[in-house]
Amino acid sequence: MDFKYAVILGILLYSILVEGQQRQQGERCSCKKFAKKLDVKRTVKLEIFPPSPKCASEEYIATVKRPKVTKKKAGSRTEKKCVSPAMKQVKAILDRKIKRGIQVIRHLSQNQ
Repeated sequence: MDFKYAVILGILLYSILVEGQQRQQGERCSCKKFAKKLDVKRTVKLEIFPPSPKCASEEYIATVKRPKVTKKKAGSRTEKKCVSPAMKQVKAILDRKIKRGIQVIRHLSQNQ
């Protein structure tokens, strides 16, 4: 009888430990798809996120003003787009060849 209780207690303890462990769900990157083009005239900000424990790749996210629409849209007047660092427009912004007052923010890694 004591053996049964020991086994049940062992199973319960094991299930509690397994429940508490963090599950690996793959990378949690913000960027899954990249924009095909970037309108530099409407770009307000370019943020660069370094690799982190959640995402192994460096991510570039551009904040772009939405085009004016005749009907008023609810929500923000800007949208965020994931862009490739190899994109011609992104390279020009980073090299400061485009001087339109685009704010470039390089976020620090969590390790620093």
